[in-house]
Amino acid sequence: MELLDFEELGAAIRRVYVESDKYQLSKDVPTFEMNGKYVGDFFNFTMFEPDGDNPPIFYHIYSPYDIISGKSTQQAVVLRSGELIMSTDFTQYMKQRTGVMTSLILKGLNVSDLSKKAVVFVGVGNIAQSDLAALKSHYPDLKKVSYISRSGKAEAFVKLALDSGVEAHPSNLEHIGEFDILIFHTNSKVPVLTSAMRGRIKAGAIITTFSSEDSTEVASEFFDTKLANVLIDWEQTIDEAPELKSATENGLAKRSDVITLGELFTMDTIDESKQYTVYRSHGTPMQNLAAMQILLNRRPTAR
Repeated sequence: MELLDFEELGAAIRRVYVESDKYQLSKDVPTFEMNGKYVGDFFNFTMFEPDGDNPPIFYHIYSPYDIISGKSTQQAVVLRSGELIMSTDFTQYMKQRTGVMTSLILKGLNVSDLSKKAVVFVGVGNIAQSDLAALKSHYPDLKKVSYISRSGKAEAFVKLALDSGVEAHPSNLEHIGEFDILIFHTNSKVPVLTSAMRGRIKAGAIITTFSSEDSTEVASEFFDTKLANVLIDWEQTIDEAPELKSATENGLAKRSDVITLGELFTMDTIDESKQYTVYRSHGTPMQNLAAMQILLNRRPTAR
C-alpha cells in the first residue's frame, strides 16, 4: 500500500473544510445486540459531490466492528454512474488522516517553527506515531520531542523518532507545565489532563486531543471559552464529544465562541489573549473525503 504524502494530505483536508458547502454528508451507524447486549455495529459515512450536469460522485467509508474480535477495518469505495470506480482498504489512510491533524492545526494557528517549542506526546500508539511522522514532514526543524507512556512501552515510537532524526525523551505528567504543544493520543476513559492541572498549563500552549465519543482525555474545564480558544472539526463535535458537551451544558463553553476548522482556515488570527488553545478532534467525513480524493486522482480516468 502506497501511503499518502502528509503535506499533500494536509493541504487537501484544509481545502475540503473550506469548501465544505460543496458536499452533502450522511452518517449511519446501525448497531446490533444479542440478549439485550451490544455485540457490534457497522459504521457508514457517505459523501455526495455534485458535479454540474455530470453524474455526482459518491464517496463511502464503512467499518464493521464486533466485540468478540474487537477489531475493525476501514473500507473505502467511490461510485459514479452506478459504477464502482475505486475500492481500497482505508485503514492505514485513516491513521494518516488522523495523524496529520496536529500539523494542520499548528499551520492554521500560524505556527511556523518548532525548533524552539517543547512538544510532548501523551500516548505513543499507532496514531501518535502517524502524528509524529506528519509533524516531522510539515516541520523539518523538529529535532526533539518528549513522550509519556502509561504502559512504559514506547519502542516503536522512539525508533520512528530516531529514524526521522528526532530525539525522543521520556517524561511524566509532573512536567506538563513545561510544554508548548501537548498532543494526546491515549483514548482514555477518564481525563488524563485533569481540571487540577489547568493552572499549570504554560501560557499560550496548544493542546490537541484525539478520542472517541466514549472517551475523554481532557477534563471539561479545559473547554472554558472565556479562557481558551476552543477548536473543533465541525459543529457536531460539540454534542458528540462528552467532555465538550458537558462544558456547554454547564455554561463553560459558549457554542458561539467555539471555532470550527472551516472558520479557523479562513480567519486571519485567533484571540491571542486567551490562556491556551485546545483542539478536540472527533474525526469528520471531510478528512476521509480529502484522502479519498487524492487516491481517486491517482487514477487518471476515474473522474
